[in-house]
Amino acid sequence: MVTAGEVIKIIEATREDERKDLPEDQNPFTYLQAPLRAAIDQLGEEYKQQMAERTQDEFTKRLSRLLARDDVMEADPDLWEKLHRWRQEAPPTEALSRPKVIDAVRTIRQMAAGADLETVMPCLRALWEGLRAEGLDRPFPKPEGRVPNVQDLELVCWELVVTKKMLEELQAAGRLKS
Repeated sequence: MVTAGEVIKIIEATREDERKDLPEDQNPFTYLQAPLRAAIDQLGEEYKQQMAERTQDEFTKRLSRLLARDDVMEADPDLWEKLHRWRQEAPPTEALSRPKVIDAVRTIRQMAAGADLETVMPCLRALWEGLRAEGLDRPFPKPEGRVPNVQDLELVCWELVVTKKMLEELQAAGRLKS
């Protein structure tokens, strides 16, 4: 067995299934190290990709370009200040799919950077009003912390499949580092 899918089929159970201790030569967990390592690498790459997509979201890029225009800032300095401040600690993009803000978000995503001021300003006002109506106008500070590393992902994966007793046995047998 080399893939997690093959191992899962053997260890899959419901809460009602009786737990059994298997002899060492029949224990499917002995086959889990390689699939878990592969899963950890895959999760790590997926996490990096998701983080990159969040920071490079098309809406955020377009809004930044619009707010970088002098004519937008001069047309309504108060609105510009609010949106500029909001953009610094905006909620995750998924939160912007709420009914009162989604149309403005969609319009900004499709708007050209050089669109006429008469087109841009009503859309920015609609965005701000939608954000306020949905309660998204307040700062959404990102939690302090660090980006998960491979060891963090490995720990989570092992905690999902290995009981405390199994972990102690693996450590005692010298198959797993502390």
